[in-house]
Amino acid sequence: TKIENYLNNNGKMMVMLSSVLDINSSQLKNILSILEEYNIGIRDDIIFENSESNALAGYPTYFRPDFEWEEVTMGVSKSKLRVLIPESRSLKILDKEIPGLTVTSIAKTSSDSWGEINLNERARRDEKDTSGPMDVIIKAEKTLSGENPTTSKIIVYGNYINIADNV
Repeated sequence: TKIENYLNNNGKMMVMLSSVLDINSSQLKNILSILEEYNIGIRDDIIFENSESNALAGYPTYFRPDFEWEEVTMGVSKSKLRVLIPESRSLKILDKEIPGLTVTSIAKTSSDSWGEINLNERARRDEKDTSGPMDVIIKAEKTLSGENPTTSKIIVYGNYINIADNV
């Protein structure tokens, strides 16, 4: 595809996903296949943060993630800025061995969080849900060797609301 060709030529891509309340992963087949090549998966859940120090009081789907020290997050980490993420789905690093690929979690929820998958009932943690900590932002870099080596980069964010016009 054109996106894959772009990425294979030192391309960079940022993917900001819609909430599972708006769209489920079965509707994202093309982007999912690209993300899987970078060892990144998405879950059809919505994150509930149960940690009082990480959740917005009274709004457990609005939370402050824990950031890893990364080039991408240096400004946030150094300034101690609080970043609030609303209604995010969780991400996962897949277990495939892919030569030349480095995948890093940039932001995670606390261990008191969960990914609610049953959205038709009142939210409560149960055995079907994903337990925290969960990835919210993942970075992947893939180096393709050969006569002209290239490096592609992808950042995936489990939410797009932070950049929406109506926020």
